[in-house]
Amino acid sequence: MTLPHDYQRRVELQAPVTPWVTIGLLALLFYMYFQFVCHGLLWLKVNSFCPEKCYFFWLQQSYLPLASMTFWSTFCSANIWHMLGGAYFLWVFGSTVELRLGLQRYLVLVVMSWLGSWLIVSLDAGLASSGLYIGPGFLTAGIIGAYLLFFPEKKINPGGNIGRSTSIFKHEPDEEPAAHFGISPWWLLISFVFFEVAMHFILTNMSVQFDNLRFVPTVGAFLLGLVSCALLVAQASRGRAGNPLTVLAVQHYRHLRTLDLGHEESLEGTAKLMSCPVEQVRVWVSKGGKVLPQKS
Repeated sequence: MTLPHDYQRRVELQAPVTPWVTIGLLALLFYMYFQFVCHGLLWLKVNSFCPEKCYFFWLQQSYLPLASMTFWSTFCSANIWHMLGGAYFLWVFGSTVELRLGLQRYLVLVVMSWLGSWLIVSLDAGLASSGLYIGPGFLTAGIIGAYLLFFPEKKINPGGNIGRSTSIFKHEPDEEPAAHFGISPWWLLISFVFFEVAMHFILTNMSVQFDNLRFVPTVGAFLLGLVSCALLVAQASRGRAGNPLTVLAVQHYRHLRTLDLGHEESLEGTAKLMSCPVEQVRVWVSKGGKVLPQKS
């Protein structure tokens, strides 16, 4: 007999999996660009990140203005291309990682990457530096670090991950993985680097000089995201060793089996939750642990 909460879980599995945190980050990017268009360069200068101001706020123990500066500067853009490019890469990599980690753990990753990256910027540029830094580049670098923990993934959907779900509770074969995972993620990584470098030269040649890129903070944010994601995966899997994707897939699969779902339904539900092809999940489950018997 299926319990009410089990039935509700079945209904939830049929609904699209939505990366709400990533959508919220994009909304903030659009909002801050709208504010910049309305108020101009002076407003952008006031809301950018400055290591000198950061050190002053810290000495004065003005933690709320400090947090506000680091938060809003992350979503500032100096032109339409800066905003659209930042939003695109944040969506492609952010939605992938969020669907792997889940909303709560992904939110923790975002906060750690956000705060950690600006701290590294301050230390690298110097606390007396009056440089002005804007944009989601450092945050995206942290998310990319988390994404690389889930390699190998041969292809990625260049338009994001909505629509990559499988057919839940239908006897229809999955499409070939290449139909959803359009290009190699390495091309997207290279594109991200070229985009940030191009924006660096554009922003530093404006009448008010801004910057979006520093080598050491970018690498530091990448490593911070990688380590943070590894810790979050270890926490989610209760210390189980192995490939993170395999560990999370087995974890989701076993949880769904406890909700009175059969083997195939649990595979499909896991594929939905992780935005992966069902056949790939089937391989992970078979390699990552003993398949649980069917329920009578």
